[in-house]
Amino acid sequence: MNFLNPLAKGLKFLFSRTLVLYLVLGVGLSFALNRKSISGHFLSQIIEFGQYVGDYYYGEEPLVAEKLDQGILYFHALSEYLASPALSYGNIGFCYFYKQDLNKAVSYYQKAISLEPRLYTFYYDLGYMMLISGNIREAVDLFSRCLALIPGKPSDYLLLLKGMPQIEIAALNTEMTLLYQRAQHDKLRVYAYLAGAYFELKDYAAMNGAAGAGVKIFPNDPEINYYAGVSSYLLKSYAPAIAYLTKAIRLEPNYSEAYYYRALCLKEAGQELAYNLDLKRATDTKQQERQKRPAYPTELHAYSDEFLFFKIYSLLRIHH
Repeated sequence: MNFLNPLAKGLKFLFSRTLVLYLVLGVGLSFALNRKSISGHFLSQIIEFGQYVGDYYYGEEPLVAEKLDQGILYFHALSEYLASPALSYGNIGFCYFYKQDLNKAVSYYQKAISLEPRLYTFYYDLGYMMLISGNIREAVDLFSRCLALIPGKPSDYLLLLKGMPQIEIAALNTEMTLLYQRAQHDKLRVYAYLAGAYFELKDYAAMNGAAGAGVKIFPNDPEINYYAGVSSYLLKSYAPAIAYLTKAIRLEPNYSEAYYYRALCLKEAGQELAYNLDLKRATDTKQQERQKRPAYPTELHAYSDEFLFFKIYSLLRIHH
């Protein structure tokens, strides 16, 4: 059964060409490859593993440790052919993360950032690793840096491509729109991760700031409304908290945690009957809570064709 949403399907189609497009266009743009030649056999191995990573990334293949081991070897070899091996290091880190070797994964993402500090997805992935490993302050720093690099609007991509005669700008409208949509998905996740991180740090004002900024951009997302509601409750702003949590529940009717925190707000407001009703709803919906399939089944990014467009973006933004 295919669980991919329309955006993920579009990106899957766009990136199904895997590393070959990156390598070929990279030569034309004179920034990807050094002067070494690449054999057809080696390319075929990279294509095969690149396709597996893409399929696993989009939830179409199960995790196979042996293929991840192969991928680490192939991407190490590929790094010898790249003028900047940040892409390879990102993929090696991806493989180590899903092999559950967090230390090596972190090390390779740090190397990737040192070589390509303007690619937001490296900060996103490393921030996620810091978050799940309990390094909350490091996660906050990485997610904050990630936010500063995410493009603000679709035209940012196309405008920055002016002056690149090798590329037919009109042909890239679809690609750039899809990349922007993925970037917006990532931006939403970053605001949610930041809000959750500040909750762990008990910095409720910062939590409220991150959630509030997220709500302004994504007003119809239940999770970011939930975080705005919880942070407002913790800051004793009960009326806004109830409003945010009510909206989260309207958007996601089985949101048990939202019922729970709204119950606490109602108790503070002296509404005992409503408090008891929401407590019961929190218990009932905990059993029924809808398990949502994420748009992108893996938490981290896989780096293939996508990298080309972000690379163009990051290179050209410093000149505008």
